[in-house]
Amino acid sequence: MASSENITAIRDRTSFNGAGVFLLALATVAAGWFFIDGLDALLLAWQTPEYSHGPLIPALSALMFLRELKQYPPQDGPVPDRWPGVAVIALAFGFGALGKLAQVDDIVAYATIIWVAGIILVGSISRCDKP
Repeated sequence: MASSENITAIRDRTSFNGAGVFLLALATVAAGWFFIDGLDALLLAWQTPEYSHGPLIPALSALMFLRELKQYPPQDGPVPDRWPGVAVIALAFGFGALGKLAQVDDIVAYATIIWVAGIILVGSISRCDKP
C-alpha cells in the first residue's frame, strides 16, 4: 500500500507548472522574433532538392532526445542549477546579433540551433545525475 508521502512525491513530480510553460512560450516567441532572419534562410534552403530533408532533422532530433530522456529519472527536490543553460542561451543571442550585424543569415540560423540547445539545458538539467 502506498503511503501518503509517496503519493505526495509522485503528485509533485507530475504537477503542471504553468509559470514554466508561460516562460517557455514567452522565450519561444521572443527568440522567433529575434531569429526570424535565420528561420527564413532555413525555410528557403529546405525548398531546394538537396536540403529538402531539412524539416525532418528537428523532428527526429526531438524524438531521439525524448527517447534518451527516459533513461534519467526525475530528481526529487529543487532544480540544482540552470545557469549553464542560461549561458548557452546568452551565447546564442550573441551569435545571432553578430549574424544580424554581418547580415549573414546562416549565422543567425546556427544561433537558433544553439538557442534550442540552451532551452533544453535549462529545462532538463534537473533530470541529469550529478556526481
